[in-house]
Amino acid sequence: MEQNRYIAFISYRHLSPDQDIAIKLHRAIETYGIPDSVKKKTGKKKMGRVFRDQDELPLSSDLGADIEAALESSEWFIAVCSPRYNQSGWCMRELEYFIERKGRDHVLTILTEGEPDDSFPDILRFRMDERGNKQEVEPLAADVRGASLAESLKKLKKEKLRLLAQILGVTYDELVMRDRQRRKKRNASLAAIILVIAAVLGGVIIRNAKLREEAKEQARIAEEQRLQAEEERRRAEEERLNAVSNSIGEALQKAASLRADSDRRKAAGVLLDALALSDENDGMRRDEILDQLRRTMYIEPFTVVSRMALQSGRLNNAQISPDEKKAICIVNSKAV
Repeated sequence: MEQNRYIAFISYRHLSPDQDIAIKLHRAIETYGIPDSVKKKTGKKKMGRVFRDQDELPLSSDLGADIEAALESSEWFIAVCSPRYNQSGWCMRELEYFIERKGRDHVLTILTEGEPDDSFPDILRFRMDERGNKQEVEPLAADVRGASLAESLKKLKKEKLRLLAQILGVTYDELVMRDRQRRKKRNASLAAIILVIAAVLGGVIIRNAKLREEAKEQARIAEEQRLQAEEERRRAEEERLNAVSNSIGEALQKAASLRADSDRRKAAGVLLDALALSDENDGMRRDEILDQLRRTMYIEPFTVVSRMALQSGRLNNAQISPDEKKAICIVNSKAV
């Protein structure tokens, strides 16, 4: 079997938050971009694959054999420790099997909950010295304990570097420094992009503002033109109505003069023309015209003109007898 097929084997309980942190750690290791300086120093170009049983374990009737094969082909063992981890006999067997094959020096831990005393397995907390005495040791661990899962995952962004430093064979401080430089460079690039976007958006905003101002100015001019046109139409209509009123006034004066000269026939004709002009202009000065028409056509002892209300009919013609003692009015083509 090919040696070190996996860069690391992640051992964990399939319970939250251990499982969530194991999944996040798996992705963080496989996608970690090794800094150029570390590549030159270690010769390692990329991190490689990570074994986590939910993703990597094939369907097999011999589950134990598959796990053993994955353990033997993993360079590092990462135990996701919590009080739950110590309670899992399966996790303990994975850890013991790896230590038997690869030793304790390639075992890394990440603390998710609880205290080290009740979260780290005894096989990691103690070792026998040359005299056979049991000595307590502190396992190398990344600490992501938090008040919530979100807080733990946030801590993992930095604490993962403790594990990566061991895997890459460099110091934690070196990776932290490189990570900080990388963030600064990324932030600087992001700031430059934001400035470019801001400049473009600024130009767009200025252009849009200018277009809006131009549109407002055009709307203002159009409104002024509309109001001016309405004013011109109003003045033209006012002048026309004044002209009509003047024409009716002249007709009334002419009819009065003709009546004074006893020429009632012509006076009536003038008044009838004025009445037609009034009807065409919403009854302008109609009462004045009818008043004169009544007086013009009134001949004693006849009072026919008194019936000329003309509310619904149109006075088409009027005739006065030669002796000026009788008047005939034609309303809607009917004689009255």
